[in-house]
Amino acid sequence: MLVLAAIPLLMPFVMLLLLRQNGLRASLASCVVALACACAFVPADSTLSLTLHASGQAVAIGFGVLSVLWPGLLLYRLQARSGGLDVITALIRQHFRQPPVQLLALLLGVSPFVEAISGFGVSVLVVAPLLLALGHAPLQAGTLALLSQISVPLGALGVGTMVGAQLGGQDVNAVGTGSLLLSAPLPALCALLMLYVADRAGGISSTKSLDTSTNHFYGSESTLPLATAPVPATATDPADTRHAFLRHWPLALLAGAIKGIADPLLTHAFGVEVAGALASLLTLGVILLAGQWQAHRHAPPTSSTSPIPRPRQLAATGPYLLLIACLLLTRGIAPLQHALQSHWVIEPFGAGFRYPLAYIPGFWVLLAALSVLVFNRMSVATLLHTIRTSWAQFWPAGLTILFFLLLAQLMTQSGMAAQLAQAGSRLGQHYAWVAPVLAALGGWLTGSNTGGNAMFVPLQVAAAHQVGLAPGTLVAMQNAVASYATMGSPARAALVAATLVSKQIEQPLVAAMIRPVLLAITVIALLYVGTAAG
Repeated sequence: MLVLAAIPLLMPFVMLLLLRQNGLRASLASCVVALACACAFVPADSTLSLTLHASGQAVAIGFGVLSVLWPGLLLYRLQARSGGLDVITALIRQHFRQPPVQLLALLLGVSPFVEAISGFGVSVLVVAPLLLALGHAPLQAGTLALLSQISVPLGALGVGTMVGAQLGGQDVNAVGTGSLLLSAPLPALCALLMLYVADRAGGISSTKSLDTSTNHFYGSESTLPLATAPVPATATDPADTRHAFLRHWPLALLAGAIKGIADPLLTHAFGVEVAGALASLLTLGVILLAGQWQAHRHAPPTSSTSPIPRPRQLAATGPYLLLIACLLLTRGIAPLQHALQSHWVIEPFGAGFRYPLAYIPGFWVLLAALSVLVFNRMSVATLLHTIRTSWAQFWPAGLTILFFLLLAQLMTQSGMAAQLAQAGSRLGQHYAWVAPVLAALGGWLTGSNTGGNAMFVPLQVAAAHQVGLAPGTLVAMQNAVASYATMGSPARAALVAATLVSKQIEQPLVAAMIRPVLLAITVIALLYVGTAAG
């Protein structure tokens, strides 16, 4: 029975890494195998009801992700057609003159901030296109975007951490602080990995034409003029473009350490809801100051460039500023938050997941996407064309995510996940080494710490009581490991590949993230085992 329970977990690895199938085929095949294995765990006459109930749960959970993914893709394509991405890239180059500093600002400051206030992968939808416009190849941009997912424990104002704490009967802020303490070294390690990935690929091409980059991905469909403002060229210092790691690792280490230290401290002081955003802004400020100091000290004077007109800047940045402002207001003003959470609420299939339609991040991402039309005076015909192309890009990724969620639900509701947890609990105190593996499997399969916690926290807490481990520390570890395991999740890889309009990078992304995810899990597991032993 234990072997049967493990087979569905192996299928995604076999399909993606050995057979090199795309995410949609891998997820579908894994679900078929999981359903076949589930027949050994449930009565034959219950198979249909199991499938229907698991499917309903998967759709209910997936709605939160998919309601963000499609508007995010629409926002991306409208911004590309209007030239907004080119202007934003020019602004980044003006304020952060050195390419490695641009990279760190986006990945350690902007991406964690957006993830903290919205969650559900919105940060990928914002940052990945900018990385592409800054000159990174699609696979490199996707890898860097996934490495920037260091605020998942605090994502969506800490909703995943709240779910884990509630399921485990623990204090929310205690679980959040514990998770962030166990993962405190990881932002610094991820920052160093970001520079290494960029450096290994030959650095950032500072002279690459952004028009060429955009047209490469949109071809003849891009009929609107791109940014008319000149794109400032950064100095082509070989140390910047070929040896970024050697020159800028101290800044990466400093910024990552500040993020890793600030997250638990601010969580303890202010709670999980706002800690991620505050820590990200603090980190971004440090990168800005340190980057300017490095630029004045080392970089040669940059050539003068024509300033980008203010109206053009507003048209490009307005949709993102609107998105951030709406998210902050709807989460920061209690009466408004309560009103939005109380109206137009849907609960798909009665599965226990409530979605207030005017409050969920996807609604505000859609509003930001539609605002591109207003800021840039685009036509309705352009909108309709972009909707069609966005939908064609969306549905394969959306189905992939749903099938992986279905796989997780089939394992949970059939008892296969419980079988794995019970086998681990027979190890007694050594279960402390098994628990991180289960936590990682939950995060990896579902693509979210919310899904991973829902899958394994009840089982982990039961096992903790059985073998004599502290439930609170174990739940904190579960939350931390599940959060970082999402970096390599096939569902997240599908999200990134769809965002970058590059289906062929889906399987290489999963393969590229194996070692970073294993490193993160190992660090958290060692700290957890040391804590549990003490």
